[in-house]
Amino acid sequence: MKPPTPTSVRRQAFTLIEAIVVVGLIVILAGVLLPALPNCKAKAPRIKCANNLKQVALAFKVFAHDHDGRFPFETPELTDRGLDRRAWTQFLVLSNELGSAKILWCPGDTSGRSAATEFGWGVAAPSDSLVRMQNNAVSFFIGIGARSNTPNAILTGDCNVAPSASAPLYSSRGAAPFVPMSTNLVWSTRMAHHDLAGNVALGDGSVQQITTSGLQTQVRQAAAESGPNANRFVFPQ
Repeated sequence: MKPPTPTSVRRQAFTLIEAIVVVGLIVILAGVLLPALPNCKAKAPRIKCANNLKQVALAFKVFAHDHDGRFPFETPELTDRGLDRRAWTQFLVLSNELGSAKILWCPGDTSGRSAATEFGWGVAAPSDSLVRMQNNAVSFFIGIGARSNTPNAILTGDCNVAPSASAPLYSSRGAAPFVPMSTNLVWSTRMAHHDLAGNVALGDGSVQQITTSGLQTQVRQAAAESGPNANRFVFPQ
């Protein structure tokens, strides 16, 4: 006698219609996900930069806690010798708090700078050489107008800042190393770190990702809090 045929037998293969549906879903998902991949790749350096700046800001705060509330650029050890005129020498004073010189470099920095492997005075060169002072290993400016009790002041940030989109980057070379910031400053695209945006650390130790309009707003807030001298930056060269 012929055995009874089961009424619930699972099919072992796709039908043509099912295969078409599956392929269609894969195509739709690819169309949704693939355009997002470049954005994810662009965000990675920005996130790493923000993490580096957070460690730098923390180092400043720890130093100030141990030095009567003063940041390195407020101490006579630097100011009396003119070492507050260079970004690298200020960070060199923070070496114990920073731990690693590598965090002074932004992964999005396209200016040709590269991370230093250690703290020091750099290659053999005349004593006033900017290369000797390893400014080429620093991607961040220092806001020497910031104070430990001024939370809105910009303490440090990406150094690709310019007076306007077409102007050269701000420079600390020459007789005026402390560059006053005006409210028309922008994130430059000439040596862009983060595509018309940038990271800054404030006097309270927080790190913010801001556009050009946000940067200008922050400068205005710092000036309103502490006066125009709050917005003077030292740039690495």
